[in-house]
Amino acid sequence: MYASSLYLEPGTVDIGNIDESQAGGVVEVKGTALNVSKSSGHLFMDLKGSTGSILVVDFDSEASINEGDRIDVIGNIELYEGKIEIISRRIKKN
Repeated sequence: MYASSLYLEPGTVDIGNIDESQAGGVVEVKGTALNVSKSSGHLFMDLKGSTGSILVVDFDSEASINEGDRIDVIGNIELYEGKIEIISRRIKKN
């Protein structure tokens, strides 16, 4: 049962509804990439949705994401230095 749960796709969540109580959970969010930067293969961006924005980090990124791209992100909700961020598992352009 546990193994099969690793492959289930999470439901889409509005960025503004993500809070600290969901840390450790997996979500799918959609929005526009802003403040995109890449350093040593790591991708950092703010993802802006209709209800807020959140930092997205992709530590092993081969994705070619540009400022203003509409994207879908599946990732883990984490807390880093008191702030909520998503560590991506998958990034897909729309």
